[in-house]
Amino acid sequence: MTEDLCLKYGIRLSAVRTRNKKGTWGTAFMRTGKIVYSLMLFEESRCKVIETVCHEVAHLLAAKRYGKNCKHNHLFHICEIEIGALYGIRPVYLRNRGYAAAYQDTATGWIMDCRPGYKVENGQVVIDRDKKAKDRILHKVMKAALKARAFNKYDRFSAMTCEPMKGYLALTVGVCNDKVQNGKKVIYQSEVLSDDFKAGLKDVKYTGRSLRYNIISEKSE
Repeated sequence: MTEDLCLKYGIRLSAVRTRNKKGTWGTAFMRTGKIVYSLMLFEESRCKVIETVCHEVAHLLAAKRYGKNCKHNHLFHICEIEIGALYGIRPVYLRNRGYAAAYQDTATGWIMDCRPGYKVENGQVVIDRDKKAKDRILHKVMKAALKARAFNKYDRFSAMTCEPMKGYLALTVGVCNDKVQNGKKVIYQSEVLSDDFKAGLKDVKYTGRSLRYNIISEKSE
């Protein structure tokens, strides 16, 4: 996909590499025309991979068109939006520079991916204060579970729920046997009090060094 996009736009691509890198999904080197992707990216969703490839190629396209490293300014945004349209996605930004806060399916209008703490209303990104508070609670529970060694190295769960159990938040997965409470297995029982908090998680995995997960959110326009 990277090579095809560079060929389409006449971008000089010297190499595409992967390596074990944390912190970013990919890095584009404007001077050398090289793109390096994190191997961890390919454990994520297809949507995340497409977003990342479009983002990194947009850096090279912006450098080619404007003769400089545009970083994440409005000129870069123009290039990322143009490339994303080829794959039916539209980056939505909070301001005129910086990363996209969300990605929208251009055909349906659905929000495919949104950064924690934000939401899209009428095509504009706004701060989601309720979600930020919810994310803080969830992060607190997941951090405590990790500290309590509730996960074993290479544990993977396609789905998990953070929900109240006897007045305290617990991490549960659906099972048919083994330590079942209300048809669910309790992975971790926290000390965080709550009677109404609930969050769905997917693709939960523990690498031995970090706990990764995606929050399931309802589709919105």
